[in-house]
Amino acid sequence: MNFHCGDARLVLLCPAWKKWGTAKTIQADTVILHSRADDVVPFADSEELVRNSGLPEYTLIEIGNDHRLADPESLETMLEACLDDDDDSVEPLEDHDGEEILERDWTGLCYTAALKWVSATENRDWNLIHGSILCLPDGKRVNHAWCERGDIVLDLARPVEARMFERELYYQLLQPKISNVYCSDDALLLAIKNRHDGPWDESEQLKK
Repeated sequence: MNFHCGDARLVLLCPAWKKWGTAKTIQADTVILHSRADDVVPFADSEELVRNSGLPEYTLIEIGNDHRLADPESLETMLEACLDDDDDSVEPLEDHDGEEILERDWTGLCYTAALKWVSATENRDWNLIHGSILCLPDGKRVNHAWCERGDIVLDLARPVEARMFERELYYQLLQPKISNVYCSDDALLLAIKNRHDGPWDESEQLKK
């Protein structure tokens, strides 16, 4: 809240505005998620922030059981706030954006690239896959991330001209071994929860 974010919606989690920075108000269309049981940042601070900003009470959403907001309901609410269909600042991936992702050099960034694709594309039926593949030509197995939808595999860490495969051919050539399969929504929740693009170990998985 202490930097200019243009037209982007702010989703604030238990904001410690009294301790850090100088801002004492927030812009319209901001969403605050805060637990009344937070023992680090008082819930009353968020109530005061909303009043200072002259914003409606529904700006502040009471949720969660502690400061971390890592429970499934809180994570789901974060996702909904970030992907609100009524928010004009969140738009489906346009064709030129898709081309930019497909043409960008993602060498060494397979986890980031795969997450970017499944969370940004308009077709949210892509799955994010974590596992390992055979590294040609030396035959070593390396940890890897790629995307699948039906019979199509997209591996953005490969050369630009060889990123889209028929699934059967991809599995024949690279002999992938799958560790985890995530739908696009779960992948984004995990990235928000753990604050990194993967891979996510057992302790970092969503609680079912």
